[in-house]
Amino acid sequence: LDSDAFGKNISYIAQEKYSLADAENILFISDGDRWLKNIQVGYLPGSVHQLDHYHLKKKLKKA
Repeated sequence: LDSDAFGKNISYIAQEKYSLADAENILFISDGDRWLKNIQVGYLPGSVHQLDHYHLKKKLKKA
């Protein structure tokens, strides 16, 4: 499954299961990889990105 197909699937499931089109706020949690950012921007426009807890801790330890 390529990233575009994955994005389409996520978008479809999000709408069908959670009616995200009606949501005022959408939080997109990921590990911060670029391909996931592209999915967020392309398929969940207006959503806010948050780095997941594991990867946030990892980045903070590096700082």
